Amino acid sequence: MPSAAAAPIIAPMDASTPRETRILADTVDHLYRRHGSVSLLLLLSVAVFALEAAHYFPSAAVLAWSGGMLLTLWARERLLARYLRRPPPAAEAPRWGRRFTLAALAIGLAWGVAGTLFCAPQHPTYTAFLVVFITGHALSGIPVLAWRVETYYAYTLPTIAPVLLQLLFSERFDWQLIGALGLPMTALALYLAHRIHASFAENIALRYENLELLEHLKVEKERAERAYRANSRFLAAASHDLRQPLHALTLYLDPLADELAAGPDNGTHHAALAEKARASAQGLTELLNTILDLSRLDAGTVHPQNTAVALAPLFEQLHSELASQFAAKGLRLRLRPIDGWVESDPVLACRVLRNLLVNALRFTERGGVLLAARRRGDRIDLEVWDSGIGIPSAARESIFDEYVQLNNPERDRDKGLGLGLAIVRRLTRVLGVELSVASRVGRGSRFRLRFPAARRPAAPAAEGGTADGATPTAGGVAGLRVLVIDDSRESLDAIATLLERWGCRVLAAADLEQAERQLEGAAAPEAIVADYRLARGRDGIEVVEALRARYRRAIPALIVTGDTSGAEWERIHASGIPALHKPLPPARLRAFLGRVRTGRQPPGRSG
Repeated sequence: MPSAAAAPIIAPMDASTPRETRILADTVDHLYRRHGSVSLLLLLSVAVFALEAAHYFPSAAVLAWSGGMLLTLWARERLLARYLRRPPPAAEAPRWGRRFTLAALAIGLAWGVAGTLFCAPQHPTYTAFLVVFITGHALSGIPVLAWRVETYYAYTLPTIAPVLLQLLFSERFDWQLIGALGLPMTALALYLAHRIHASFAENIALRYENLELLEHLKVEKERAERAYRANSRFLAAASHDLRQPLHALTLYLDPLADELAAGPDNGTHHAALAEKARASAQGLTELLNTILDLSRLDAGTVHPQNTAVALAPLFEQLHSELASQFAAKGLRLRLRPIDGWVESDPVLACRVLRNLLVNALRFTERGGVLLAARRRGDRIDLEVWDSGIGIPSAARESIFDEYVQLNNPERDRDKGLGLGLAIVRRLTRVLGVELSVASRVGRGSRFRLRFPAARRPAAPAAEGGTADGATPTAGGVAGLRVLVIDDSRESLDAIATLLERWGCRVLAAADLEQAERQLEGAAAPEAIVADYRLARGRDGIEVVEALRARYRRAIPALIVTGDTSGAEWERIHASGIPALHKPLPPARLRAFLGRVRTGRQPPGRSG
C-alpha cells in the first residue's frame, strides 16, 4: 500500500498556470494522498460486514460480494500507486480527478449492492446493524471526499440510497420512519460536503493569492532596484554633463566682464568669448530640455494629437534641418519617401525620426544615412539605415537606457548625451508605434518604426514640425505688440530686452493688475508671453484667460514654466495653451511669434 507521507504534493506548477487549475490540482492531489491512509480501514470494514452478513445469508453470496469489493479496492490501490509514484502535471488534474471519482463510484456501488442484497427487515438487530454500517460509511467519507464535491456525490448516493429506499418501501412503519429520517440526514451530509469544499477552495485560493502577491512584490522589488541603479547612473552622468557647460560658461563670462570693463577696443575678442559663452549656455539648455522631456514622458504628461501626416514634406523638413550637419562630417543624407500618409502626432513623429537621424550621424564615420519609407499592407515602415559602427546583439536593448553610449567611455559631448534613444523608446510607446533594431557590428544599423497608414485628408494636414511644435517663422516679428508677464524682475527684463532687440513693442508687467493698468484704453496685445507661476498664488493660465475674456478674443499666448511635475503639465495641457520650459530657447520664442505674425499659431493648441 503506498505511503501518503512519502508522496510529493504535486508536480511543480509553472507561475503562468491559471489559479483555477492550481486549485483543482491541489484538490485532486489531496484526495490521492489522503486515501492511501484509509485503505486498511476499508479492508477491515469489508471483513466485519462479510462476517455479520454470513449469519443471515448464504456464504456463497457473501463471498462473491466480498471478492467483487476486494477487486474494486485493488483497482483503486493501483490507481493511487500510479499517481503517487509519478505525480502528473497540473494540466492533467481534471483527468486524474475523473479517475478517482470513478473509483469512488465503484466502491459506492459495491456498498449499495450490499445494502440491496443483504437487507433483512425481518431481523431487526441485523437491519439496525446494516443501516448504521452503511450510513456510517456514507458520513465518514465527508472529511476525505468532500474536497471534491462530485466525488463525494459519486460515493455517498450509491452507498446509502438502496438501503433507504428498501426501508421506505418496507411493510413495517418503524423501518419506513427510519428511511424517511435518513433523507434529511443525507441532505445534511451533502450540505456539509459543500461547505467543506467551499472552505477548502477559499483557503487554497487565498494561499495562491498570497504566493502571487509575494511573487509580485519580488518582481516590484527587483524593478525598483533596477530603477534605483538606473537613476543613480542617470544622476551621476547628468551631474557631470550639467557641470561641464556651466563650468565653461562661468570661465567665459569672467574674462568677458573684465575685458568689457577695460574698454571697447577689443570687440573681436569680446565677440569670440560671447560666442563661446553662448555655445556653453546652449549645451546646458539642450541637456536640461532633454532631461525635462524624459521627465514629462515618464510622468505620462505627453499626449499625442494624431492626424494624417504626409511623408514627403516630413522627409524634406528633416533633410533641410540636418543636411548641413551631415555635409560638415562628409556624410550624405539620402531620402526615399513614398507618396503616402501615416496616422500619428506630427510633432512627436518628427522628434523620433530626428533623434534616430542624429544618432546615426554621431556614430557613422563614412558612407551615409538613408531615411526610407516602405508600405506594408495597412502599415508603413519608416526606416533609418546607417553605415556606422553597428550595435552588438547583447547591447540592442541597453542602448535605449539613459546615458548608455557605445564607444564613448570618455563621454565626449560631440557624440551626444546618451539620451536620444531613451527618448525614442518612450515616444514610440506614447505613439503606440512598433520599434525594432537590426545591426551588424562594423557594417551599420537599421531602426524601423511601423506606423498605421492613413488616408489622404480632404484638407491639408500637419506636415511635421519641431520637437515643441515650433516651425520656422516665415517673416520677422518687428512691430508685434507683445505683453510679457513675469513676477521675477530679472526674467521679465531679460525677455523684454530680447523682444525689443527683435523690434517688438513690449509691455512688461509683474501680474494681471499691472498688465490691466498698462492696457487701460489700449487695444489688445497681439501675443502674450506669461510665466506659469506668478505672485499671490496665481498662474499664467488664469492671467491669459482673464485677458482673453476682457478683450473677448483668443489672444495667442505662450506659457513659460520651470515646473516638471506631472500635475502642473496636465493642467497646462488641459488649457490648450502652448508651453515652453525654462531656460527659454530664443529660437523657439521667435518661432512662436513668427507664427502669430503670419496667423499660423492656433491659440487653442498646445505647442
